Amino acid sequence: GSLRDAEGLLDKVLTFHLGSGIKEGIQTETVRELLGIVDIQIIGTFADFLLAKNPGKAIELLNKNLEDGMDPQEFAKTLVEYLRTLLILKVNPALEDMFAGPLTKEQQEKMKLQASVTNEELLSRAIKNFMEAEQKMKYSSIIQLPLELAIIDSTSTDSV
Repeated sequence: GSLRDAEGLLDKVLTFHLGSGIKEGIQTETVRELLGIVDIQIIGTFADFLLAKNPGKAIELLNKNLEDGMDPQEFAKTLVEYLRTLLILKVNPALEDMFAGPLTKEQQEKMKLQASVTNEELLSRAIKNFMEAEQKMKYSSIIQLPLELAIIDSTSTDSV
């Protein structure tokens, strides 16, 4: 199944590329846009705002990237994975090798720093909030509203 999915994605990228008339090679940014892949740097910056309990900046970043074509479902999924990694690093820093695979050294260092300056309760609450938001987006008339509410609830000083 995974190989079939990968072939389908590759076919999508090649079809777009050949149909676009672009002569040079396929660019990373083009693949990200076509497949709805969310840049880990956007997630890292978003997590900075979330951990600093700055809902205004987090909502601003979210909406700017949604306007630029970012897939909100993919954003929520990637964010939950990112926050999960932070939580595990917070609970047991010795597990950092478990997440080293696709991340650059800089990204790994940023995540270790983020995990060290936050608390488990905030991370746990944020993960739950964004998991719920991911489900609620399917039925929301304003697709980003569940994400915005998750931001506010996760950064509320009453909640942590």
